[in-house]
Amino acid sequence: MYDYVIVGAGSAGCVLANRLSEDPTVRVLLLEAGGRDRSPNIKIPAAFSKQFHTKLDWDYATEPEPHVDGRSLYIPRGKSLGGSSSMNAMLYVRGRPFDYDAWEAQGAPGWGFRDVLPYFIRSEDNVRGASEYHGVGGPLHVSEQRSPRALDRRLLDASRDAGIPLIDDYNGPEQDGASMFQVTQHRGQRFSAADAFLRPALDRPNLEVRTKVTVLGVALQAVARSACGSATAVAASSSCAPSERCCWRPARSTRPSCCCCRGSARHRSCATSASSRCTTSRGSGATCRTTRS
Repeated sequence: MYDYVIVGAGSAGCVLANRLSEDPTVRVLLLEAGGRDRSPNIKIPAAFSKQFHTKLDWDYATEPEPHVDGRSLYIPRGKSLGGSSSMNAMLYVRGRPFDYDAWEAQGAPGWGFRDVLPYFIRSEDNVRGASEYHGVGGPLHVSEQRSPRALDRRLLDASRDAGIPLIDDYNGPEQDGASMFQVTQHRGQRFSAADAFLRPALDRPNLEVRTKVTVLGVALQAVARSACGSATAVAASSSCAPSERCCWRPARSTRPSCCCCRGSARHRSCATSASSRCTTSRGSGATCRTTRS
């Protein structure tokens, strides 16, 4: 039994696994649909785009967008330990103070910039050193670019000549302007959330990490004579893509059943009846294959 089950080893999942497992009295299970983050295309900063449309990518796409002539837009999302922090371009951008303050003003107490800033500082190991806005000694390495292009300086000069102010630190008090960006890298390699938060915790006996496990849903079950309930993650290790998975809840059952619907997504729909769980049209030839749940 586990006290906490974390679904997804992306940026948030890695932080949660680290923080929750700091308490040796609880057991933590971290589930990740992708595999380990060992690929050189993850570690080499310039190779991040080589992950696109591979097993390291969820390979998402939008619905046809009316404002771009009906095109479907590709959305890369990381599918390995570290999630998209193992795939992104590594820019270290914390967001505008104004946005955090706006959240607080709209009814989110504790989310103002001055409230969240100490946590940013605590998490950083910034090569610029400790200051009002940055920290050192934290788990996340933040570095300057090692190989900036000559074109970068020309772009900054052109921005200044056009009246756009140059700012030293876009993660400081002012974001309006042009600046060189910092990166989440260490010694020339990507430094993902898995590197910063998960890897230091892997030796803890109360933390278990399972990869290549896809969670299909969460089954909620009430506990009699208790104000609490229980939640169970329903997982399946399968090659079924999320867009092909069809899940329904059988009568008198607390756990969903799922099947894998093959065929053209345009001509496929997921039915809820037990007799016809996956339907197609135009002879697309989809089949329904059961998966473990």
